[in-house]
Order: sequence, then structure tokens, then C-alpha cells
Amino acid sequence: MPSPTATRYREQLGLSYPAASYRLIRKLLFSLLVESKRAICLRCKQPIDSVEDMTIDHMIPWRNKADAQELFYDIENIAFSHPRCNSSTLRERCRQGHLFADDNVLYDANGARRCRTCNREKMRRAYHRKKKQRG
Repeated sequence: MPSPTATRYREQLGLSYPAASYRLIRKLLFSLLVESKRAICLRCKQPIDSVEDMTIDHMIPWRNKADAQELFYDIENIAFSHPRCNSSTLRERCRQGHLFADDNVLYDANGARRCRTCNREKMRRAYHRKKKQRG
């Protein structure tokens, strides 16, 4: 059973106190991003227009890394993305089905993951296409 204080906070704020605090911190963070002109998506480079359209993103993914805690908490590794752009980083496989393992991942200048196998195949096709054009 919630305490009388928790019940009062929920009645006054419309949410639990932790949920209301989280919402306030996100609004404050978004306000600071807009003010500093940094409300730009890491992945697509388009403006982030609202607090609801903002997620915290990591430029270098931290999941399944030996130094996961360091990468997760490193302020220099933090950026912001649209939810739709950030969710693509959660995939375990590329569109062709290749596993995003450490030895099969490339990171582009924006920090987005690329499949090394697909990239190699793309480069091979481009090479053969140019070779064929030259005769």
C-alpha cells in the first residue's frame, strides 16, 4: 500500500514522484539541448523537435562489450537520437541476416553500425561494375 505522501504526490502530479521527476529531468535536458543548439539526431542529423522525440544514445555501443560500464557512463560517449533512429541500433543482425558480432561490425562517421560482410560485398560489386565499365 502506498504511503500517504506517495498518494498525495500522485494526486497532485498525476504520476508517481519518481515518474514525475524523470519527466521533469527529460524536459530540462531537452530545453538545454535546444538552448545550446545540440538537439540534432546522432543518426540522421535531423533536428529533434520535442522531448517525446528524444532518446539518449551512445555513439559507441556499450552492449556486450568488456568495458560496458565505462562506455555506458562516459559523458563523451553520449549523444541524442530520435527513438526510430536509435531503435535500429538494438538489432542483432543486419538486413541480410549477418550477425553484428565484434569482428563483423564497422562504425561510420556518425557512429552507426554497418555490417562488415555486407560492406565487403558492396565494395566488391562496385569494383566489378567499374571494371566492366572500363572495358
